[in-house]
Amino acid sequence: MAKISNHEIVSKMHPFGITSLRWFVIGCGLLLFLSVFKFDNVLIATFAYGNFGILVSFFGFGFTKADPNVMIPEQVRLRGFLLGLMFSIGILIFKGETYQNFGIYLCFLSFFHFSEFFCTAVTNPTTLDIQSFLIDHSKEYGIGVAATLLEYFAECYFFSGLKNSNYSIGEGALTCILGELIRKGAMITLWNDFTHLLRHKKVDGHRLKTNGLYSYFRHPSYAGALFWFLGLQTILCNPICFVVYGIGISRLFAQRIYYEESCLIEFFPEYVQYQKRVPNTGVPFAYGCLDSRAKLGGKRQHRN
Repeated sequence: MAKISNHEIVSKMHPFGITSLRWFVIGCGLLLFLSVFKFDNVLIATFAYGNFGILVSFFGFGFTKADPNVMIPEQVRLRGFLLGLMFSIGILIFKGETYQNFGIYLCFLSFFHFSEFFCTAVTNPTTLDIQSFLIDHSKEYGIGVAATLLEYFAECYFFSGLKNSNYSIGEGALTCILGELIRKGAMITLWNDFTHLLRHKKVDGHRLKTNGLYSYFRHPSYAGALFWFLGLQTILCNPICFVVYGIGISRLFAQRIYYEESCLIEFFPEYVQYQKRVPNTGVPFAYGCLDSRAKLGGKRQHRN
């Protein structure tokens, strides 16, 4: 893979990538705001800063050139700001006396969604859209977040002792970091061949990548996402969601991997040899499409 200079990365990046980064940092500015102005009531100050940021994000500053039919600056600014604000709130909670693991959870959750959008803006700007934040990409994801919070706060109330394991919090944080590094490493390795939507037809310039992380397992982006999901549950010490998510997400990814590989075998006949050379998909109980004659029907689109 040819080496890409920092100048080339910036020049080819989607302009909304910088917009999202700028407003994520502005959202994180809550910490500076609270440190400069000593408020007696941090909750009220946070509420005031958040509302002010939301208001300003609708007007913004500067001009961003982009296709308004795909997304508008206000959408990107608002999401970037709210994710940065969530990251700041997570740090504030972590510095408090209770719910420290919930604060860490908010930090990893907000950073993941921001980094998905930003990394897409850098690696494959032509596919960037507002859904690249992956915030509301599926009903199942929303239900999963709600179930996570329900278990956490219910167990905090009835079994508060379960939530005070520093070992679990540390292990979960390291697992989340590992998952993020693997997933973003996969996106960078594929570069403009990575998309959040599965491709059903081969496009010009689409190449089969077998180097980097793909020389160790065939689907590092799914593996990284699985690590990240399970790391969040470990941080919150959520035993029920850990088991349910571990089984459910592995089965979901197994289905997607099978369909994706059935397409890849059709796109690249040499993919069968790659499967033999790298037998591990990176996801438990996901073996991929091992029958070169298999081809699933339907044209459903999925977010990776």
